[in-house]
Amino acid sequence: MLVPVEEDEEFNMVAEAYELLFSEEQ
Repeated sequence: MLVPVEEDEEFNMVAEAYELLFSEEQ
């Protein structure tokens, strides 16, 4: 998934949130 540099910070926050969700599911 390619993300523009200007959205990189927002993407990192979203990715971290998904990581927490997936780690809680397993």
